[in-house]
Amino acid sequence: MIKTKQDLKEYLEAERPLYLPTRAEMVSGFLLQSRGYMIWQYVKNLRKSEYHLASKGLWHDIMYAILHRKWHIMGRKLGLEIPPFTCEKGLLVYHCGRVAVNADARIGENCIIAGSTCVGNTGPDTPSPKLGKNVYLGWNTVLVGGIEIADNVKVGAGAVVIDSVTEPGAFVAGVPATIKGKA
Repeated sequence: MIKTKQDLKEYLEAERPLYLPTRAEMVSGFLLQSRGYMIWQYVKNLRKSEYHLASKGLWHDIMYAILHRKWHIMGRKLGLEIPPFTCEKGLLVYHCGRVAVNADARIGENCIIAGSTCVGNTGPDTPSPKLGKNVYLGWNTVLVGGIEIADNVKVGAGAVVIDSVTEPGAFVAGVPATIKGKA
């Protein structure tokens, strides 16, 4: 997670190209307020908020308050609800639309989340999912409970995952989700 300014720089350098690969796309995204640009702004403010939240001092408290407000407002507009310190480096959110991640969920490096996705718990005081590296969550997926998802797993669109997926590289789909093969 982000603890130092160097960590923040590494996260931002790893994630910006996922949303805006070229300088021209960054400029046109800013001018047109494109989907990729807006989601990038949300993720960038999330990462900066994480840095200031983890740091001590009045300056960091003030900056966190400012960035948290900006990030929260953007999240409401875009339909994104991703709390600080839940996602490792390389987070790619493909779509605007209801994306909800519970505060105690953990999402590994280089994960991709499509729109209308929920990574949450089953009620108060219950655990949330833990996802490995390189996990892909398709459109309209739901992962609930104290489950664990192995590295390189792909979750198909519309799947409801209520059991752990311990096989790396598996492809899961269905309601409830079952392993359908290799990803």
